[in-house]
Amino acid sequence: MNNAENKLAPNFTYFIKRINPSPTYEQAAASAHSQITSLIENREGPAGDLRIKCFLQGSYKQETAIHTINDVDIVALCSLSYSPSANQKTRDQIFEMIAAAIAENATYKDIIRHRKRSICIKVELEGVKLEILPAIREKGKPFEYEPFYIFRPNENESLDGNWDVGFARIHQKLITNKNVSTGGLFVPMIKVLKHLRSIDPKFKIEDAISFHIECLLYALKDSIYEGSTCECLESVLKALAGFSSDKAIKSQIKSPCREKLLFDSSEWNIEAYARFHEAVIRWHNLTSQANREPDKEKAIDIWINLLGETYFPREPQ
Repeated sequence: MNNAENKLAPNFTYFIKRINPSPTYEQAAASAHSQITSLIENREGPAGDLRIKCFLQGSYKQETAIHTINDVDIVALCSLSYSPSANQKTRDQIFEMIAAAIAENATYKDIIRHRKRSICIKVELEGVKLEILPAIREKGKPFEYEPFYIFRPNENESLDGNWDVGFARIHQKLITNKNVSTGGLFVPMIKVLKHLRSIDPKFKIEDAISFHIECLLYALKDSIYEGSTCECLESVLKALAGFSSDKAIKSQIKSPCREKLLFDSSEWNIEAYARFHEAVIRWHNLTSQANREPDKEKAIDIWINLLGETYFPREPQ
């Protein structure tokens, strides 16, 4: 690490803090989650017969959310058991019962969104959006067992869809373990790449959703995650910059729970990955320049260009 990087340690501490959701969003998300969960789990309510237990998944649960907490992902695991007879009708009944339970509270009644082909029920509050994912258990298995089953609509709209396996708690455990094995650098790198994706004017978020970034970074060797924040970021971006579309197609990388092939038409299609890879090359070039710039002020200029003046301070507070 050169002297400029040493002097910028406080800037990076502030930057990581700055991209985290504010306490205001944390409080709003926690309150909405508590209220929605109590409505769904109420045994005397419209969804009472489903004997639902809820738990969190996604960025909010894994503490990889950035800026604002846009989505609070709740799995509503029903006591129903999966079987080949579970069909679209089963799915529709579950969705209607859960939606009716949420609508018991007048605050949410008119902001519940779901359609016949929806994979989740959305509750769109000002400042925070909740996504409730109805799921059913494998027959004879306890609540804690995974995988569970979620209904995925068929790409052909004339067909209903299928119940597919889903993971949440095992995925969360694997993410936590990876963060520990990388000395606490894995989760911050997820956040930084999500931040770069979000502020890059040449980039569309749809080209790399959070889950795909998470899976890709999970596949990197632990040894890549080392050093200070700026050193680790360069190391990660260097590894990704060398991972072309051709290599991605041949890689057979799977999600942490091994249930999904990452570079697949139903997941991260190769055209979208190619656009992400092009952005990564730009990010890596700027990171490399900044890390090798001996003059502090010039280094700061490069970091601001990359990370955004709103987030990376010239003078950390």
